[in-house]
Amino acid sequence: LKSFRPTFRTVGEEELSDLPRMADQLDVSSGPGSPKRKISLGVCCMASKAKGLPMQSILKRLEQSGDFQIVVFPEDVILNEPIEVWPKVESLISFTSGGFPLEKAVAYCKLVGPRVINSLEIQKRLASRLDVYRTLQDWGIPCPSYIYIDHLNSETNALLEENENDIVFNGQKLTKPFVEKPLDGDRHDIWIHYPRSVGGGAKKLFRKEKDQSSEFDAQQTTIRRDGEYIYERFLPTQGTDIKVYTVGVDYIHAEARKAPTVDGKVQRSK
Repeated sequence: LKSFRPTFRTVGEEELSDLPRMADQLDVSSGPGSPKRKISLGVCCMASKAKGLPMQSILKRLEQSGDFQIVVFPEDVILNEPIEVWPKVESLISFTSGGFPLEKAVAYCKLVGPRVINSLEIQKRLASRLDVYRTLQDWGIPCPSYIYIDHLNSETNALLEENENDIVFNGQKLTKPFVEKPLDGDRHDIWIHYPRSVGGGAKKLFRKEKDQSSEFDAQQTTIRRDGEYIYERFLPTQGTDIKVYTVGVDYIHAEARKAPTVDGKVQRSK
């Protein structure tokens, strides 16, 4: 991987690339006896993602296939330049993360019309955990039972009753242990509230800080009331979580990892 460095091109250069399957579907010939024309594949995401080892490995394999040439959009261009001067590509891989201007990328796709590998419009739903759940339900995918509460809405908040071992909202009861998630999908401050029978308190999860991803607060016995939250039944997993990275038509990539609820210590790959 150290020998591979995706080209960060300047606007105006012509570069071509594509995915192997897409290359088979599109006409990439340059004429009889001519070498195969490469199709441009743009990578539009934050620099930390584009330069990560997983992405570098993917791009290296795609480049070695000979079907395409990679065009990585520089982060400075993504953030500060108008979409009219962004590199123009025939196909695009783009995904949102912290600080990424998703609406700007959507506008670029409407302007240039590349073939998008993973829909940017659908990625908007990831901003709301409630939208994610509703999308899963629309497709018949099982979800844990949950309650959505907007604590800043006095009318709906008046329907909430909080007890020592449960909450009741508009007649729907949820008994501890349950999970409290911010509506905002970018917030990772997720809490797990435990019943008094096992000591009470709450496990507070957060983004990894060095080798820590959670901490237990024995004094935390109430839910938060400072915004919009989703409350759902806690599903015990014997200390293991499944993190799904990619789901395709005929493939899936997922990994089992130690749940942050175990001891809060991050178990890193060797």
